[in-house]
Amino acid sequence: MATFQTALAPDELLTEVVLPPRAGDGWAFEELARRHGDFATVGVAVTLRRAPDRRTVGAARAVFCGAGPVPVRLPAVEEALTRTDAGAAALDAAASAALAGLTPADDVHASAAYRREAAAHLLVRACTLAWERCS
Repeated sequence: MATFQTALAPDELLTEVVLPPRAGDGWAFEELARRHGDFATVGVAVTLRRAPDRRTVGAARAVFCGAGPVPVRLPAVEEALTRTDAGAAALDAAASAALAGLTPADDVHASAAYRREAAAHLLVRACTLAWERCS
């Protein structure tokens, strides 16, 4: 499958995606694009779940777009966030894991180094917002 292609057949049409939130979950999606509506240069989707103690992250998921030919999930980022208070130290560790784990390609829109740095910054913003949204 090539970039910007889907797995849908010519006679198929995706009409809806339903992702119901679970109690205690927070989510965020952050992206960098030249103009609103353009394909993202890089982006990240994050979900965080509060642990039963309500003070720490019980589970985390982070998936990056524009950082490879397909969406990229980084377990090292998730591990850096899990069992933490989602504070500055945890966010710095997660951003470092993103910088180390992402291997995007250079193209006419952005260098690989720029995409990695932008992804790390977007991750921090997304995690902060997702943590605030946790119920």
